[in-house]
Amino acid sequence: MLNNIIIMGRLTADPELKSTENSQFCRFSIATDRPKKKGKDNFETDFFNCISWNSLAKVVNLYYHKGDMIVLGGHLRNNKYDKDDKLHVSDEKPSMTYLIMTACMNGKVSPELVKSAIRHCDDIDVDYIPADLNLAGSETMMSTALSRETILRRILSEEISRNYDFILIDSLPSLGTLLVNALAAADKVLIPVQTQKFSMDGLAALENLYEQIRDTINPNLSILGIMPAMTERTTVSKSAMKKLEEKYVELLFKTSISKSVEAQKSCENKVQLCITECRRGMEYAQLTSEILSRCRNNTNIAQ
Repeated sequence: MLNNIIIMGRLTADPELKSTENSQFCRFSIATDRPKKKGKDNFETDFFNCISWNSLAKVVNLYYHKGDMIVLGGHLRNNKYDKDDKLHVSDEKPSMTYLIMTACMNGKVSPELVKSAIRHCDDIDVDYIPADLNLAGSETMMSTALSRETILRRILSEEISRNYDFILIDSLPSLGTLLVNALAAADKVLIPVQTQKFSMDGLAALENLYEQIRDTINPNLSILGIMPAMTERTTVSKSAMKKLEEKYVELLFKTSISKSVEAQKSCENKVQLCITECRRGMEYAQLTSEILSRCRNNTNIAQ
């Protein structure tokens, strides 16, 4: 069951920051337009009461005012109160989808808002900003935004990126606006290729897009390597692998990731393959070592 919504509207009043015993929150209301039935006036206005918490509440309070356009990503819920009239809630952080849509509407995203979206995984000691199921739909909004190709670059500004040795951008397997944004924001691109015919055809299209990005938006972009993925012991897979070896030679990683149900199981069990002793985990560990080696030998990568 899903409970994920995105609402775009204007603030009806200045948000006010308040505090509880353990956290801060900001209550506000937004006005949105909804089409009326045929034969009547075009739109009527609906009002939604919203609440944000902690770091996101501070961002809303500091940077948004009455009449400002705002894009909200979150969940619908029935508030529950105890007998002392205290509200039971959980903290929410903005997603990458929210950041992208905010950039589409306002033209920029403050570093404070981006920092408020960062989560930390203690198990493997990494920071991350997740997206949600609405990310693919955000391309519709991006298509009308000014400088839509550099939205992600503006989100991952110098103030954010200087805190990290590496920032990994995981893109959808399509040649749309989201991939263009990823290529415009990156300095290196790692291309996983399934050893099948259609994936090989898609690689040629991606190479063409890569050259266009280099010529127009990001001249510093280069290919770190091409990684064979979901390899199998079939004639088709072996044939595709041979073509990759003949065409890309030095660009092709020596490590390949074989097809296995272990990857699906790791997602279901929420256990990272890289910290297990299974074969796929060892392959990813070898790939990581090879990537780091290429980065150390490349002067374009900041150390």
